[in-house]
Order: sequence, then structure tokens, then C-alpha cells
Amino acid sequence: MSVINVRPKNIEFVDLEVHAIMCEQRRMALEEKINAVADLIEEYEQQQKANKRLIMGAIVSIATCIVTTGLSLLARHF
Repeated sequence: MSVINVRPKNIEFVDLEVHAIMCEQRRMALEEKINAVADLIEEYEQQQKANKRLIMGAIVSIATCIVTTGLSLLARHF
């Protein structure tokens, strides 16, 4: 009597329908992850724009202060 060696196989390799369903689930999970990363990138870009506006406002404020102080000092001497 011979012994038949039967290895348990993954059902995905045997049944095409199961394979298709699992592939769809994997694709949806990957798509969710990609969308989450895209949202994070968009949020980061919005923060960068806000930071640039804030820095430009600070530069304009400092420049205005310097010009005003200079004009004030010039006005005192004349």
C-alpha cells in the first residue's frame, strides 16, 4: 500500500472565484491606503501654503516697522 502525500492547499489557489474576491478585497484595502496618503499629502500642502502666508505677513510687518522707525527718526532730526 502506498502513501499519498496530500499537502493542504490554499483555497485561493484552487478556486478562481475565491481568488477574484480576495483580489478585489486587497485592491479596495490598497485603494483606501492610497487615498489616506493622498489626503495627508493634501493636508500637508495646505499647511505649507498657510505657513508661507504667515511668514510673508511677518516679513511685511517687520519691514513696515523698520521703515516706520526710520521715518520717525528722520522726522525728529529735521
